[in-house]
Amino acid sequence: MNVIILAGGSGTRLWPISRKGLPKHIVDFFPGGPLFSSAMERAKAVAGKNGHIVVVTSREQERMLRHQANRFKMKGRIHFIVEPQGRNTAPALIAGALFLRDKLAVAGPCAMFPADHLISSRDKFVTQFAFIEKKLVSFPSIVVLGIEPQFPSTSYGYINVRLDNKVNGFYRVKAFTEKPSLQKAKSFIKKGAYYWNSGMLAFDLGLLLDSSERLCPQIVKKCKKFIESDMSDERAYTSIKGISFDYAVLEKLKSIYMLPAKFPWSDLGTWSAVEDVFPKNREGNIVQGNKVYLVDSNNVSVFSGNKTIGVVSVKDLIVVDSNDALLICDKSNTESVRKIVDMLEKDKDDSWCDPDRMERPWGYYVVLDRGEDYKTKRIVVYPGKSLSLQRHKHRSEHWVVLKGTAKVRKENEEIIVKKNQSTYIEKGQLHKLSNPGRTVLEILEIQNGSYLGEDDIERLD
Repeated sequence: MNVIILAGGSGTRLWPISRKGLPKHIVDFFPGGPLFSSAMERAKAVAGKNGHIVVVTSREQERMLRHQANRFKMKGRIHFIVEPQGRNTAPALIAGALFLRDKLAVAGPCAMFPADHLISSRDKFVTQFAFIEKKLVSFPSIVVLGIEPQFPSTSYGYINVRLDNKVNGFYRVKAFTEKPSLQKAKSFIKKGAYYWNSGMLAFDLGLLLDSSERLCPQIVKKCKKFIESDMSDERAYTSIKGISFDYAVLEKLKSIYMLPAKFPWSDLGTWSAVEDVFPKNREGNIVQGNKVYLVDSNNVSVFSGNKTIGVVSVKDLIVVDSNDALLICDKSNTESVRKIVDMLEKDKDDSWCDPDRMERPWGYYVVLDRGEDYKTKRIVVYPGKSLSLQRHKHRSEHWVVLKGTAKVRKENEEIIVKKNQSTYIEKGQLHKLSNPGRTVLEILEIQNGSYLGEDDIERLD
């Protein structure tokens, strides 16, 4: 069975742990490791010995996801589609399906699932998709995985099914409803024929593409140009109006089916959902961090790094601390975290998008401080590792070696910089940082410039 993984989301509803530059499916925060790695493990099992995995993602995330994907050792069977600009799930899924058919010449049963869901039982997940695969061979169709509602949520879309009309083991879908009001959600739960829409699909490849060509021909046409050009015709893709696959195709189909998921599932869409996957103590508190002290506090969740945090006589709060940002939120309104992110973006505060700590194949960096035209980082480079050969259009950099020895290339010159020594990288200057030693290299980087975003990097290797 071939698999498409959608991995382009920004995950800003879980700020400050998840940000545009390091969304929730990449960050190593949840039980079991990064969500993308877990999704890859499930995809590998579903794909079996011969299936392919197509990952649809963004430029910003590609390098990090490739690094995580490399450990699965599926030579020639993991492929990346890099969107020049996010256009929601319809173009992403259709491009992935076209890649499977036109570039890999495959057909038959396929699966699609997002990279940012938490599914704690891989075996149950794989067993259910194997069941669906067998059904699709003799009954080509499109099947949505539904989640039995646990409460009247206004955060999910709903699938209304005919419980008295089962076809080949699947329920026939009557209607889709986008995020409803609380009153409507309560009525859905009471009626009992409604399921949360998980966003996961299983489908016959030919049927999905034929349906898409009939219902949204312009999207298929532009995605086809993008795929045929080996993703060089970016204009074809960016000219697509963003739309979800549900709106573009699923809701217009006369014959579509649903199967209730038989595995534990969470989309981790809010901090309230995140709470459900961490253990609580007898006072209902969750403590994730080394130096957290609670006094006379109940139903409080604290997620912290290395900072010492004291909490006294409060209840029903979520506290999330990172190196450069702090969130304090009433548990009854975690949906509004998105409003904070919107305000930060409007104020051009980079903490909405830039992570405070970023893992890289060569090591990691931690943002120590930032201002309107400066940013400071601590950069750690593992022994024998190097950053890419690069330059910046909008900033200069001053490096001070704190530990170890650095080999620095500036244009065509190479120099050695030792502990307590420094060097300066001019704006636009070609440069490369390497660690030639046997111990970690740590440097303090001071950036100055009119723009300090992480996308101001032109890589040459």
